[in-house]
Amino acid sequence: MTYEKTYFNYTHFKEVPKLVKKKKKIIVFAIQDGCSYCKMVEPIVNEYAKKNDSIVYAIVTNKETDYTEAEKYKIKGTPTLIFYRNGKEIFRRENGFTNDQFQQIIHKLDF
Repeated sequence: MTYEKTYFNYTHFKEVPKLVKKKKKIIVFAIQDGCSYCKMVEPIVNEYAKKNDSIVYAIVTNKETDYTEAEKYKIKGTPTLIFYRNGKEIFRRENGFTNDQFQQIIHKLDF
């Protein structure tokens, strides 16, 4: 079995405010171990991250240990994509999505 290299950056909730402030635009990609929809969309987000260095930051959440932080970011389920531009959240996508849906979002938001 072969594994594709991961091109998105892993981070933690506590780092998000710094990243949002520092970067012109970022995508926070909240995923969870054992989440079938997360596994389905990871290759889609990874392909985007491969072509767009330092834009996608993934957070692997855990219901028990990250509950307070996930609630703070209004993450109700995984996967969740949160798009930030110039320090502000501009869009959010929760649950699974296809590559076409992802590309439409990227195009619409000019990411």
